[in-house]
Amino acid sequence: MLLNKNTMDQEKLPNSTKTLILGIISLAGLSGTVIGGIIMSAIALNGSSNDSKLLKENPDKYTKSSAKMHKIGRNLSWIGIGVSVLYIPFWIWYFNFIGDLFGDIYSNPYLIGT
Repeated sequence: MLLNKNTMDQEKLPNSTKTLILGIISLAGLSGTVIGGIIMSAIALNGSSNDSKLLKENPDKYTKSSAKMHKIGRNLSWIGIGVSVLYIPFWIWYFNFIGDLFGDIYSNPYLIGT
């Protein structure tokens, strides 16, 4: 297999792997907890901002695979933020429902079983 000289001189983006991992975690594991998903997404987007600048300044300096990991990680982070924000009304409804349920039990003497 012949390698292009440019391919051998290319570097990996410094935070591309971290961005991808945090993007996956923010989407897959922590979106339902809202705060965890937003925090992981924010960390991923903050860490990848420098990589975006580096990639924009000199795209030929970095490998295509690390650029793809960077792009996918950023996209997953944005999706993770979106999913986390969509969970906010659900959690508001859930805690409101549980509060009403237990509030009715303790305020109505016929439901307590006395």
